[in-house]
This record gives sequence, C-alpha cells and structure tokens, in this order.
Amino acid sequence: MEEKEEAVLSFKDILGVLRKNLIFIIITCLVFSLGSFFVTNFLVTKHYTSTISLYVETVDLQPDSQNSVFIEYADLCAASGFNIYQNA
Repeated sequence: MEEKEEAVLSFKDILGVLRKNLIFIIITCLVFSLGSFFVTNFLVTKHYTSTISLYVETVDLQPDSQNSVFIEYADLCAASGFNIYQNA
C-alpha cells in the first residue's frame, strides 16, 4: 500500500491565503450586495401596505365639568385629514 501524505495548514498559512485573495473577496461581497439591493428595490413587488386613521377625542378635565367628553371642530378636522390652519 502506498502512504498518503497529510497536509498540515497553520493559522499563518490560512491568513496568508485570505490576505492574498482579499481584493477578490471584497469585490465579490460588494457585487452580490449591490445586486441584492437592486433586485429587492426594483424587481421585487411590494406586497404589504398599511394605512391608519387616528381620531382624537378631547376630554375636559376641569373640576366643574365632571369629566365630560366634547368634540371640537379641530378634532373633526384631524379625523378627516383636513388642515384647519391651511391658508386659503
């Protein structure tokens, strides 16, 4: 039978190979990162959207009002999305 030789790599040898191919490793990472960015932003359709409507309710906390709830014109405008401070 013939004997097989074992290759022994030290940590220094591994670092040398990585350092020798460092430019190739960096360029490959950048190409795939940019490719992934462009594919996900321009080719993949967005499936999820959300909307929200927020209604503001004003509570009068004056001691003589017995915590009554009242709706002001500004509250209704906020609920409908109308800007009361908009210049005509």
